[in-house]
Amino acid sequence: MMTQRVVMATGPIESFMAKQFGKSASKGRKVIAMLKSLVEPIEYDFTLSDEDKALATTIDAAEVGEAITFCDQMTNQVLSRTKNLDSDLTDAHNLTEDILDHLRVNMHYRAIVEPRNVRIYGIKEVKYRIAQNFRLLKIILITLKQILGCLFVVMIYTIFRDSVKMINNYLNDIDFDNVYLTSYFWHIDRKRKNEGKIFLHPLSNAEMRANNLMTPISPPTKAEIRASWLPLAKFTFLFITALFVAFVDFVFYRVIYNISKYTSKYVTSESQQFFSFKIDGTGFIADLVKEMIEFDYHSYRNMTVSLEECIYNPVSPNWLYAGKYILFPLGIMFLLQVIFGYVIKRITLFCVIGNIFRKRNKARVIHLYNKMLFVRTNGRKLARARIRFQVERRILEREEIRRKSKLFAETIVEKLLDFLFKTGICLMCEVKYYKRNLINCSNCPASYCSVCYEENYQICYACLAKKGEVTSTKTTYNPLDVPKVEMSEASSPSK
Repeated sequence: MMTQRVVMATGPIESFMAKQFGKSASKGRKVIAMLKSLVEPIEYDFTLSDEDKALATTIDAAEVGEAITFCDQMTNQVLSRTKNLDSDLTDAHNLTEDILDHLRVNMHYRAIVEPRNVRIYGIKEVKYRIAQNFRLLKIILITLKQILGCLFVVMIYTIFRDSVKMINNYLNDIDFDNVYLTSYFWHIDRKRKNEGKIFLHPLSNAEMRANNLMTPISPPTKAEIRASWLPLAKFTFLFITALFVAFVDFVFYRVIYNISKYTSKYVTSESQQFFSFKIDGTGFIADLVKEMIEFDYHSYRNMTVSLEECIYNPVSPNWLYAGKYILFPLGIMFLLQVIFGYVIKRITLFCVIGNIFRKRNKARVIHLYNKMLFVRTNGRKLARARIRFQVERRILEREEIRRKSKLFAETIVEKLLDFLFKTGICLMCEVKYYKRNLINCSNCPASYCSVCYEENYQICYACLAKKGEVTSTKTTYNPLDVPKVEMSEASSPSK
């Protein structure tokens, strides 16, 4: 539209200059030619011929010389006034061409630059209106940003607080997370075994479960799973916040995009222009001016302009940037703090704090070993007392009779169940095993696992209690004093 306005404003002037300057130049040349025709007769070569010389002798030389001098002066004055008229008119003609070129350049400049200024003004106006409409939302987002900054500071404080709390518990409470069987634990056990003392290897699954023992690479415990709920809540909050920010960005993009598409229209403009310049008069000068200046101009324009090119489209969200700098760090956070948070805690406990406080680390391992040694010794005492009680009350025989009286006793169904499930129980440690992995006594219904069987020096403790070799006052026995009771292995023990 601005281009059309510029064309309509400058059209008559441009047409007038393009048409009338040529006429002015041609009329100027005609005037010069006419003046030359008037002046050239005066500019005559006054050379004396023989006849003139003969006549000059009869005329007073002084008067003739004075007349010639006066004529020469008048001729020179006329020539000095008219000698540059031709070049001046030629320069005037060149000036008209420069003016026409200048107008063409200005028209080109206006047609390209001014619509761009109109587009910028429209975008500024749309931006101002959107800023006015979403000012409240902007305040809310700024508030949320400040709240997120405060929560980030609180999260950093929580991490340092938990670290300080862990170090204090590690130094002040010897039972704090002291359930891991490290290499130094088994080093102490091997040393006691070589010295002929009571040792712990191997620990049964029942002992591991009863005392919550594990290795540094064991799966997470229930306590560690419960401790991961807080990091999971933090991750969930940050993840939802990031998704909300991305969603708001996408909503803004769609709103601005739809507004820009809605305002995309076509504008049609029709215009007519008339310009007339007439001169009245008679005579040579009037005809000359009329022919040079008189002008009549008529113009009709029909233009359709699309506003789509005048509107800047909004920039779509950069999903690659969001995935690289938002989702990827959140994924790393989810893996390290939620899924493998217990691994980081164990690495901190063993590699960082353990290497800093080495004496404390050894003291914790020795305390755990003594604790397990006490549990093993006390558990064996209780197991021996229970076996002696069962032998005295003939409980083992009654249980064996009850087992054989079942529906599928000693059938292929019972053998299939024994093969698929752990139906056998060690008499000493009361841990379930596959029956094929237990060692059965040939003289009584007792059966033992390989660990308890080796601890009893390959002797049935129930048979010893039945014979009275062990009592409440003498719970253990010396293998040099007590002969071995015949044992038969139902199958070789598995280790």
